[in-house]
Amino acid sequence: SGLPGDADGYSLCMVSDLHAGPTTGEDRVQEIVARLRGLECRAIVLNGDIAEGTVSERAEEMQEFATLVPSTPDGVYFVPGNHEFYNFAARGGARAAAAEWTSWWSSKGVRSLNNSQVLLPRGKADGWFVLAGVDDPLGYPDLGAALRPAAPQAGSPLPVVLAAHRPSPHAADASRRGVAVQLSGHTHGGQLWPIHLPASVASDGYLSGLYQVNDMQLYVSDGSVGTYMTRLRLLTQSEITQVFLTSKTVQGPPWRQARLGVPLVVVAGVLAGTSAVVTLVLYMRKRGPLDCWSSRSSELEP
Repeated sequence: SGLPGDADGYSLCMVSDLHAGPTTGEDRVQEIVARLRGLECRAIVLNGDIAEGTVSERAEEMQEFATLVPSTPDGVYFVPGNHEFYNFAARGGARAAAAEWTSWWSSKGVRSLNNSQVLLPRGKADGWFVLAGVDDPLGYPDLGAALRPAAPQAGSPLPVVLAAHRPSPHAADASRRGVAVQLSGHTHGGQLWPIHLPASVASDGYLSGLYQVNDMQLYVSDGSVGTYMTRLRLLTQSEITQVFLTSKTVQGPPWRQARLGVPLVVVAGVLAGTSAVVTLVLYMRKRGPLDCWSSRSSELEP
């Protein structure tokens, strides 16, 4: 609502939950950057959990994203996630390490949206929409500041696209404040069964895909790699999210929504578990219990 006709089809790309580090190497980062470049998005948002470690540990891999700045017409933006605050052993503590990432991105031409906003597209005085970002709950989140215009807007308020790494706790408040679209990640879509269920509960039911929160649309990415601690994932996908802004009503596929996706995952898990039990029982009947679990005893001679 309120999107100018000229803005229809505006392309915005989001990368989240890359977790570049021990399980996601430089080659994977280069692949994602190459794909981003090929999508030719007008703006790019790095929406949290991009690097696993401090600036001194991961700057070399992250330098690849800086190469996107000159070729992205409306800029590249960074919003912190919870893992930017997990460098507890860093000098000055976890929050100081997160602030160092913000400064490092800024030095590379990637603008940080920590409780702030920007009018897009660049070079257009009136703008088409507002891109806002809010800090992670482990930092200093201030949704009010993120949605407060830097200068008074003439005429009707412009639509706001909010980048928030976690879908909750901001979604409900953002919808009440009139945000049109919220883009999030964090959940990895559950990553591995049966983590889907607790992940859905922890994110207030916003696990994966497109949701309607009052008048706001919320999209939750499974992550551009979407794995942590292990490269394994099951019943989730790795994605670069490309968003096309439109004034038309959009409905997402129902299987990408937690209200249907989680029950489907539970059913799949039950079927898989039942199949495993049946297979084991049939194997035992064929071989016999003593053949399946044979034991060997030995005696010690004095």
